[in-house]
Amino acid sequence: MNENVLSYLRDHRVAHVERACEWLRIPSVSADRQFDPHTTQAAQFIADHFKKIGLENITKLPTSAHDVIYADWCHAPGKPTILFYGHYDVQPPDPIDQWKTPAFEPTERDGFLHGRGTADDKGQVMMVCNALEAWFGTQQSLPVNIKCFIEGDEESGAAGSEALLREAKRLHCDAVLIADSPWQSPTRPTIYFGARGLSYFDLTIEGTRTDLHSGMYGNLIRNPVNVLCDAIAGLRDDNGHITIPGFYDAVVHPTPQELALLDETPVDAAAIAKTTGASAVVPPPKNLSLRAHLCTVPSFDVCGISGGYAGEGAKTIIPARAKAKLSFRLVPNQDPHAIENGLRTYLQEKLPPEVRFTLTTLNTGRAWATPVDDPFLQTCAHTVSEFFGVKAALLRLEASIPIVSTLFEVMQVPVILFGMGLPDDGIHSPFEKFSLDHYHRGAECYATLLHQLGQVRPQ
Repeated sequence: MNENVLSYLRDHRVAHVERACEWLRIPSVSADRQFDPHTTQAAQFIADHFKKIGLENITKLPTSAHDVIYADWCHAPGKPTILFYGHYDVQPPDPIDQWKTPAFEPTERDGFLHGRGTADDKGQVMMVCNALEAWFGTQQSLPVNIKCFIEGDEESGAAGSEALLREAKRLHCDAVLIADSPWQSPTRPTIYFGARGLSYFDLTIEGTRTDLHSGMYGNLIRNPVNVLCDAIAGLRDDNGHITIPGFYDAVVHPTPQELALLDETPVDAAAIAKTTGASAVVPPPKNLSLRAHLCTVPSFDVCGISGGYAGEGAKTIIPARAKAKLSFRLVPNQDPHAIENGLRTYLQEKLPPEVRFTLTTLNTGRAWATPVDDPFLQTCAHTVSEFFGVKAALLRLEASIPIVSTLFEVMQVPVILFGMGLPDDGIHSPFEKFSLDHYHRGAECYATLLHQLGQVRPQ
């Protein structure tokens, strides 16, 4: 590793904070169309910055919403090609009155940079840009080939970007690196090598044109709320297994090596109960730890349910309809479309003929998991552990990131999430912040990581 690269980063810390603040002042809220001019401005900012630091072939790739900014530098023959993914759009600033300082006026306070987009994801994208700049500024080259895919719709669904990923042959690479994730704790750097998938549905059950008197029609007309509750209750058996036909058929179970890695970062059941206010956490199966149960086992949750009268006092009706939001978290090899078909079959068989149902898919994403013995993942783990002087946690993310699952599916290469966020960064809230120490040391770590990845032989 060339020490001049790290010295460059230390010498330019003030300038790098100022650069990030310039970008953060642009309110690139993708979900609200009134911010579109600003979102376009933010895209142009990163495109211009890519050119300034030395990247090439800078292109605006149009989507159904906001442009993806692509850039590359591919002059390292025999070295691996790394695709770096990030996003320049941010969440809305609401509720505005809860910010101590304006959301789009990044402010240094107590060792953190406060403001919308600091941790998610402009600050982390700029951190990686600083690492690239240091290599170009001192060596006029990079130790790997690099491609950058920075989108503008991650916070609003990324549908246009996902479609683009499936068509863009120029994105061929050997590994995908993403700086958009938190550490498990302030002292434990964390690399995520997988995540659960998602199938999310809107279920409506209808019985009649309008609400009916429960005395006049009870026993004669099916109550959609009763039917919905019965159907939901039947989706799990007494052992907690999901009863959708074929639900577990494609499940790929984690290897013993992977389970051992996950168990190196145990879940604190007492802390979870205290934080959430629950009386206790659900015990895992006998052969699994809480960590493995959390991130390697499919789950089912009712996220919302409505129907009939829920106001004060009594209203004796048979509701005309009932609705529920159903969420299934998936594990590798489960197909969201197969889950939809299985759920539809279950409902057709379970529901009585006197009611009608509508099942609408609201969101899907496949689970993914990079093999734990992959050389790119192992290089990341070793480099990060050496740099910070503590063994990095290697985990699967218990949540879902649909765009990342698309990257894994389309690229068919290792995908590695390594961000510098902290658990209390307050992303999506009026308390969003990013550690300045992590911003600067993160750039140094990424500069070192690029050098180490350059030693991996492409497959």
